[in-house]
Amino acid sequence: MKIVDHFVKNSNNEGILFNCLQVLSSFSDVQINTIINPELINKIIEIFRLGQFKLEASCIRVIGTFTCGNEKVVQILINNGVIGMLDEAIQHNKKLIRKEACWAISNLLAGTSLEIEEIFKYNHGTIFKNLFQIISNDDYDVRFFFGF
Repeated sequence: MKIVDHFVKNSNNEGILFNCLQVLSSFSDVQINTIINPELINKIIEIFRLGQFKLEASCIRVIGTFTCGNEKVVQILINNGVIGMLDEAIQHNKKLIRKEACWAISNLLAGTSLEIEEIFKYNHGTIFKNLFQIISNDDYDVRFFFGF
């Protein structure tokens, strides 16, 4: 697991990053707890923002998997800017990215009251305006994942 963490943080090779992100997205709760750290989350957000679809999709899937983690994991995600990343992702032009982002947000909204409050606080609640746009206008597949 530490080797995956190392390669995500230090590689610029798209193939290596893609493979490492695929591994991270398949981790169990126990594995997530042993590997999650702020530097890893920041790097995943950085990779997402490169704008390479293949990597964007993998990054958003990892974040979605990590949102299934315990309170410690979710707090690390929130503290390191994942809500902003998810807000960007739900406005993405690719349906797959929006769908995965909705799944991750749905997981966060199933969390503790403090976690939910953090989502409401983000950028004065603008993420909900964007979510309501999805609920009102997006494909059924995307809307389904918000309520998943």
